Amino acid sequence: MMWEKYNEGITIGKVGSENGIVIIDETYGDEARITLERDCGNIPFAITIGIYGLMVHTAFASSNGEAEKKYCEMKEDVKKLLDNWKAEEDDELDDWMDQFCNKY
Repeated sequence: MMWEKYNEGITIGKVGSENGIVIIDETYGDEARITLERDCGNIPFAITIGIYGLMVHTAFASSNGEAEKKYCEMKEDVKKLLDNWKAEEDDELDDWMDQFCNKY
């Protein structure tokens, strides 16, 4: 599975959840979604990622380079989790979410 444009890119240029302009909006099948916004009030960039039914987390960045780096790293971390997660490992999921939120 790969990350793909959310809803064929219809949200690009629209106002996102952090009241910024959506630059990139992607989904990972029916399991996760990530959105990069710019000009979010007094915050230059916001990256919001959700794993459906599990968590939503927003990270912030002060430059385009920092935002793109976080965006790519967050996508990769979530992809690794979803590709390798097994239901019997639910106990470890809380630890993963704590580490993810502390990292970003």
